[in-house]
Amino acid sequence: MKYVLRVVCYTQHIHIRHIYMTECWSDPGFCLVAVQYRGSYLKYVEHQTPEICRAAVQNDPTSLQFVQDQTDEICVLAIQKDMDGEAIKHVRNLTNELCVRAIETCGGDVLHEIPIGMHTPELCRMAVLSDPWALGACSEDAQTFELCLLAFRKQASTISVVKKQSPELCMAAVQQSGLAIVDIHEDYRTHDVCLAAVKNDGNALRHVSPKEQTLDICLAAVKQNGLALNHIHSMRHHTREVHLAAVNQNGCAIELFLDPADWPGPPEWLDELYLAAVRQNGMVLDAVPQTDEVRFAAVQQNGMALKFVDVIHQTHTLCLSAVKQNGLALQYISRDMHDDYDLCIAAVSQNGLALRYVRKPTPGMCLAAVMQNGMVLEHIPDENKTEPICMGAVLQDGHALQFVKSPTLNICIQACRQNRNALRYVHDPGMHAPCLQRISEGRENFSA
Repeated sequence: MKYVLRVVCYTQHIHIRHIYMTECWSDPGFCLVAVQYRGSYLKYVEHQTPEICRAAVQNDPTSLQFVQDQTDEICVLAIQKDMDGEAIKHVRNLTNELCVRAIETCGGDVLHEIPIGMHTPELCRMAVLSDPWALGACSEDAQTFELCLLAFRKQASTISVVKKQSPELCMAAVQQSGLAIVDIHEDYRTHDVCLAAVKNDGNALRHVSPKEQTLDICLAAVKQNGLALNHIHSMRHHTREVHLAAVNQNGCAIELFLDPADWPGPPEWLDELYLAAVRQNGMVLDAVPQTDEVRFAAVQQNGMALKFVDVIHQTHTLCLSAVKQNGLALQYISRDMHDDYDLCIAAVSQNGLALRYVRKPTPGMCLAAVMQNGMVLEHIPDENKTEPICMGAVLQDGHALQFVKSPTLNICIQACRQNRNALRYVHDPGMHAPCLQRISEGRENFSA
């Protein structure tokens, strides 16, 4: 048979082109160049040497199929060079050692290319540890409970490749991940398995059919994830207990409620649910009917819920409760209360940045703000930066020294004592030595 090949040399570069040249394949030098260019040309080599075979499999690991004398060295080289797990298919005398090398190099998925008769328990375990989906390549006998559990711990949905599911395996899978229930055969989707699934992940309720849903399964689902309320099919299961559990877990579940006109229970139950929802998440205040009790509970949970309260309902007590929880809620207070001293001082004491929302800050407010957050000094006009205010700022955060226009020696020292890195903001050379001395004294005291 004639083979097509030509060698054209350009300085150091050798390119192979197709022409009829059968006599070249008996030349070892020519063959070496050929397989280095394309490993599959090994099939044309008449006299294979170890060097030529190594060069071929290094270029193309699948050229192992053309190696006449497959030594362990050549097989190992091919497997190590192959990242796709294809070379192992061409090993004629496959050993356990070569299988181990293949899994180490290519991952557990290569187990699909290893004959089932060579699937030892150790080999299967090694493959599954590398890739849990290798469980699907194991025989039914090799898929022991321990091996399956090992795969489930990495990826519970591998229950789908288990050749013979059992109640125990299904339970183990959903206990690792509730969403694995989607891959469980309907014969094993028992009440206990469904219950275990939703306890692990409430969203698994979406994969539980209306026929399989029971009150206790629905209750367990919303206790784990309140938004699972959206996956309850039967009106019989939309009970006060289920809805209360849902909003206690996630206040946003209130937005999934039935229309009040369709509510099967007494109206006071709805009031209880609204109150429970804002106690869990004050920001759902915008989604519920507001009463004084609901508004107060919402701002106590999250002061920023004040943004959803109409001005006519903003009492002094309500606003004070809001800013004590989150000082930034001051921005939502009605204009007629913006200058209230008690509200402003409470707000900046909780969050110094609330000073931005005070129209006419007093020295006391500024001092309270910087004592809560020294970096707020940046937002205070220079004419209002008194020595007590600047001192309060650097005592809280030494870096606030950068916002002091003309710091005194005492302020610089206190800033450096609070944070030694504040020394970079001391620009007067005459103050460097005293500040360094205080920093050194602080280190000595710390060491002692």
